[in-house]
Amino acid sequence: MPPDKFLIKGRNGDTIEETCEGDGPIDACFKAVESINGQDAQLLDYRVQSVSCGQDAKASSMLISLLFARQ
Repeated sequence: MPPDKFLIKGRNGDTIEETCEGDGPIDACFKAVESINGQDAQLLDYRVQSVSCGQDAKASSMLISLLFARQ
């Protein structure tokens, strides 16, 4: 399975692109967030929204996480 590419938007509005592999897209996204921030993350909310219609419809997803400083 090829790595997933993520656009991660920070609180200040900056967008960072990160490519990571995981056991699935959510795991890969968490690895991307943790790689950028250098902190462990916990899932708070996950949403998927359709952005087009039809058999080849595209979707947008939003993941909200809580970050913990690594010890």
